[in-house]
Amino acid sequence: MSRTLDLDVNCPIPISEDKTSASGTNAQELQHDEKSELCLQHDEKSELCLQQSIKYRITETQFTKTLQDETVDKLVDEFEFVNLAEKSRHQEDLRKQSKNALIKAIESEWHFRPYLWTQPLNLKRNVVPYHFLNNVPKEKLMRPLRERSACHLATCFGEFWESVFYHLQMTEQDVSIAKADNKYIYKAATMLLMKWAYKMASRGTLKALIDQLIIVSDYDLTQIDWERILHIIREDD
Repeated sequence: MSRTLDLDVNCPIPISEDKTSASGTNAQELQHDEKSELCLQHDEKSELCLQQSIKYRITETQFTKTLQDETVDKLVDEFEFVNLAEKSRHQEDLRKQSKNALIKAIESEWHFRPYLWTQPLNLKRNVVPYHFLNNVPKEKLMRPLRERSACHLATCFGEFWESVFYHLQMTEQDVSIAKADNKYIYKAATMLLMKWAYKMASRGTLKALIDQLIIVSDYDLTQIDWERILHIIREDD
């Protein structure tokens, strides 16, 4: 005899929980969290690398700019040095040309106008070599040149008397004016001697003039009457 099973169709049937499915979901979520953390770490590293790269680029740019500035400054300094050296060479060439032209002009006129020759730069005289001046009192030699003495000394120069005043750094114009203003040579020479004494101020002593006359005499630029000069010095009061 068959048994019938009474079932209530409205009664819900409980469904058993799938433990395998739940464990798989948890594993996926854990794996996702690990990936997210790895991505975050990667992003942080990328950000750090980016910042370092930017910092390096800024530093490199500053270094490049500094290097460029130093290079420009160095080039400017080198250019200025080269330019200065060229100017110095040019000026030195001009000085040499002027010196050579002056020497040629002096040599060409030496036989005709010996009074143009001046004292060599390497000639130094500290002591008057003429022994007769040793007996002259020092106070007479060191006193300023006076017009009375100049008038007498002006008569002691020879034919090329102008050479004395060219040696005393007078110009040709100075000599020409003195000759034009005075009928007699000794008066023109007196005028030029007093002009020299005024120009020299306290250094325009009788001894200073005699020192220059000795040089003129040594180079035979003109004749100097030394006996008369000694007499004038002794008689000068």
